[in-house]
Amino acid sequence: MNFPEYASIIKEHPVGLLLDDLAPETIASSIQTLIDRPDLYANLQNNCLQAREIFVWEKEALKLTAFYEQVFSSKK
Repeated sequence: MNFPEYASIIKEHPVGLLLDDLAPETIASSIQTLIDRPDLYANLQNNCLQAREIFVWEKEALKLTAFYEQVFSSKK
């Protein structure tokens, strides 16, 4: 879906297509686009391989821990 946070991620790391709605026609059209454009599909696949190096739980856990430490230390 074309939610703001998803759009932000896709803008920085083009790993998929954003849908404005979940109508079957919209989904089918997006799938057809990927079928008709193997270059686009291959590019998105390659971008996924690169993004998986960034969006790793071990890295995200550090950010989450730092966030919690900041929130809970400011309440003292």
